[in-house]
Amino acid sequence: MNDSNDSGRLIRFGEFEADLRAGFLRRRGLRIRLQEKPFQILALLLERRGEVVTREELRDRLWPAGTYVDFDSSVNTALKKLRQALGDPADEPLYIKTVPRKGYRFIAPLESVDRASSDTTAAFVSAAHEPAAVPTPPVPAPSFARERWVWLATVATIAVVLALSTYAWRHSQSVGGVRAAAGRTLLFVMPFDNLSGDPAEEYFSDGLTDEMITELGRQFPTRLAIIARTSAMQYKGSHKPLNKIAAELGGIEYVLEGSVRRSASDVTINAQLFRVADGTCLWADSYTRPAAGVVSIQRDVVGRIAQSLAHELLPTPPAAPALASTTDPLAYDDYLRGLFYLNKRSRDGQRKSFEYLQRSIARDPRFASAYASLAYAYLVSGSWAFMNPRDAFPKAKEAARKAVELDDSLAEAHVTLCEVLHVYEWNWSDAAWECRRALELGPNSAIVHKMYAEFLNHSGKPREAVAEIERAQKLDPLSLIINDQVGLYHMLLGEWDRAYEKFNEVVEMDPRFAPGHYFLGAAFYSQDRFSDAIPEFETARKLSNDATEMSTKLACAYIGAGRRREATQLLEDLKQRAQHEYVSPLGFAEIYSEMGDAEQTVRWIEKGAAEHAYLMMSVRAFAETKPVAADPRFQRVLVSINFPDANTQLASAK
Repeated sequence: MNDSNDSGRLIRFGEFEADLRAGFLRRRGLRIRLQEKPFQILALLLERRGEVVTREELRDRLWPAGTYVDFDSSVNTALKKLRQALGDPADEPLYIKTVPRKGYRFIAPLESVDRASSDTTAAFVSAAHEPAAVPTPPVPAPSFARERWVWLATVATIAVVLALSTYAWRHSQSVGGVRAAAGRTLLFVMPFDNLSGDPAEEYFSDGLTDEMITELGRQFPTRLAIIARTSAMQYKGSHKPLNKIAAELGGIEYVLEGSVRRSASDVTINAQLFRVADGTCLWADSYTRPAAGVVSIQRDVVGRIAQSLAHELLPTPPAAPALASTTDPLAYDDYLRGLFYLNKRSRDGQRKSFEYLQRSIARDPRFASAYASLAYAYLVSGSWAFMNPRDAFPKAKEAARKAVELDDSLAEAHVTLCEVLHVYEWNWSDAAWECRRALELGPNSAIVHKMYAEFLNHSGKPREAVAEIERAQKLDPLSLIINDQVGLYHMLLGEWDRAYEKFNEVVEMDPRFAPGHYFLGAAFYSQDRFSDAIPEFETARKLSNDATEMSTKLACAYIGAGRRREATQLLEDLKQRAQHEYVSPLGFAEIYSEMGDAEQTVRWIEKGAAEHAYLMMSVRAFAETKPVAADPRFQRVLVSINFPDANTQLASAK
């Protein structure tokens, strides 16, 4: 490849084409965003294909003499971005191999292409992407605010709801997960890329992804299975080859890729449908239309997929679009933003989600899905100890009741009521009714199955809880929290090998996922492996910005390991924090129980019962401590909660 003319030619490798003269990279004919430094590294590796390029040579190529940068960090960052663009993992490289202590070598075969022939191909692809010209009467250019108003009003007529898009709620007509029912064609919708250059527009591209998933599943519910949104979002920003994605998900047959760019006057959407088996691009289209045309673009894409999969899909006409529960586009926009912040699962994110969802409801007091989302936001705040349960759960119930009053078909509202009724009000029969209603309305919702599994576990039915959480996992195979809960329920049944397998799997999937380390630490702690538990709890505490539950478990592990001074310091820190933020009384009870102080343990349990703390669902674990179990105050708490046993048949008069 050491050809003096190479820098003026095009070089192909795999599904990519690098234009060394123009300085850009294409994949299957479409340009990929790649910054200057990563492209310079690629160019040098291509020019020296098969040879080792040292890090010193990279430095000389990327930074002129006299330039002062953090060289190692900058090279590592640029290489990481290049690998991401190529979908090339360092541990199993397809293109760039790391040569330890030396440098890097490009290992894939190359093909040098005449620019003229490639330009002809590129022009053909570009022309194929252009939409047909449609005569339109001249109209005055509207303002951006009006464009958004029109777009949202139009979107509101095609989606039932974007229902809780940021946490994969409402795909009641679609199936996530690759182990779907036999006979269904498996489709994966890659998260649409936001090419607007404005991170604030992420909610727009994420929303378009969700609506495409929902609309495809709704039109072809018996023949098309679609990977659930939570798993799909694991690939947001990824440039992995399609065959690698298929291998990771275990059986997808088709992949829809897309991008969206929104400006003050129009929207451009690119979409491509690939067959995974041979990498064939079945079609590719690019649409640039006024903002109000987004819905017609979606319909075009759905229709093209139907044509491309004619042999797999039943030849039945698509269902008519359902009406959304609001016709106010500004209310819908606030709703989308509220969901975006809700998904962040942070105190600041929760506050912003409340602000936007409440503003959405103020604009349209009959917007049922906004009430359902607000209910879930309060539920999350109460469950994650962002708010005092006496403030969070009654508000969650009120909003969920209003949602059901406006639209009884919202599965998410019913399952939120199930959670509030049993974890806060201890009303087990009505909670069972709400769970069953949610399952009727959303049988393919991973979240509904996850929350029903929690209900079964709290009801003393751990074996049924395992079966239910595994249903949720099949619907959403890459959900970290669902995989953790699979491990948790196996741990509660004493199935330690299976539990450790799942916990370690989650940590490997995302080493920065705090609950993954927390649950792995909990398994070690439960088996008195304190020296193994401590580093996991410490990591979880750091990654979660010192969440109180992580500090609680770390203090308990310190006590078990004989490091009482450090545990006492954590206990005092928690007491100080409780002066200005909510800390669950059950956390203090856990620490005092580990210290052997039965009196303080029972006092804090009573305090938790008085405020109906979420963690009261685990209070029966204290019965293993004899002085606590024998205390009449503790027994009164158990009676007040009235836990069902494994043989209780829960029913409701509803």
